[in-house]
Amino acid sequence: MKHTKKLLSLLLVLCLILSLSCTAFAADEAKPLAGKTVILHSNDVHGAIDLYAAMASLKADYEAQGAEVILADAGDYSQGTVYVSVHKGADAVTMMNATGYDVATIGNHEFDYGYAQLAENMKAAKFKVLCADVLDAVSDVLRRFRDRRKPFGGVQLLLIGDVQQLAPVVRDEEWALLRTFYDSPFFFDSKALKQTDYVGIELQRVYRQSDGRFVELLNRVRDGRVDRNTSSKLTNSIRFPA
Repeated sequence: MKHTKKLLSLLLVLCLILSLSCTAFAADEAKPLAGKTVILHSNDVHGAIDLYAAMASLKADYEAQGAEVILADAGDYSQGTVYVSVHKGADAVTMMNATGYDVATIGNHEFDYGYAQLAENMKAAKFKVLCADVLDAVSDVLRRFRDRRKPFGGVQLLLIGDVQQLAPVVRDEEWALLRTFYDSPFFFDSKALKQTDYVGIELQRVYRQSDGRFVELLNRVRDGRVDRNTSSKLTNSIRFPA
């Protein structure tokens, strides 16, 4: 097991080194993206090492062109290939640290190994796990350098994610402090966000499931509309081994 872990770590480092060596812009060349901000986003990576290498290369390329790069992930990185599952998601965090992620949130698969393991994985993360107070901190920084009178300094934001996923991971001692200021740890209870007239865009097309009846059952569970009929259909769909 130790040899496997060393081999995986060596493979990741090699992939990242090779990807970063391919940056197209030299340090002394023109910076066409100077003063611009580029947001790179990933989700449902599920241990794909090649994607992390590609992200590291893309981030380095934009930075070489003078851009300020923010690298974000919307969750489900802890489970999937053996590279991340064998050590219960810990290697996924190691890869994200090496790639240079700035911020992430958690998906349902981050809980596959239990809350204690999730908390341990998050302690090793060098990136921020998005919570309500993080958004307010972002707003404070932007107001300092842009427009002090407006939330987020008047900068246009694009937030991508599933607001009906699981709650942010907040330690008890952290929530003991935050609960004085926030109704919940979810991002939508950020004080700065509440001062904006943000627009919500809901994606309607479902790619993972083709059975319309099953999709309707899942939506009822997500929306908290589980009645007796829904519960009966879900129970009857379970097939236990003989």
